[in-house]
Amino acid sequence: FACALSHCRNHREAMMKAAAERNAKEEKAIKEIVTEAQWKRTYEIWISNQGNRAILNEQVQKDLGFTDEQKAAIKKLQTQQQEASQGMMEKMRNGEIERDQIQELMTKQQTVMNDELGKIPTAEQAAKLKEMGGKPFKLPEQRRGGGGGGL
Repeated sequence: FACALSHCRNHREAMMKAAAERNAKEEKAIKEIVTEAQWKRTYEIWISNQGNRAILNEQVQKDLGFTDEQKAAIKKLQTQQQEASQGMMEKMRNGEIERDQIQELMTKQQTVMNDELGKIPTAEQAAKLKEMGGKPFKLPEQRRGGGGGGL
């Protein structure tokens, strides 16, 4: 079982590394076609939309001047969330909880994670993060469901 967890952790880390590399390539490509002001505003909107979860991003951590202790606290929260998610999925596979209960449990888990992340920055860092979000912007609600193409 420990080997399986180790494999999952290694697989997850490899996926995260691949995603970071993909994101860097995409960012570079986008910066080639937008103005610096457009890029800055896009970054602000992203930060605003992410809320406390923005501090999961290494660049945001750097911009806020996070300490090694703060980064370790974030990593610990991420590990706890991943383990909790794996536990929920295992309970579903074992028939202890129903599939339709997962979404509600995941939503609660994400709310707790967001709240815990909000405790990591200092007051000054939290103020700077809010400032980094720029002018408020509300993203449109995404439609869910199948069928129909288009926007």
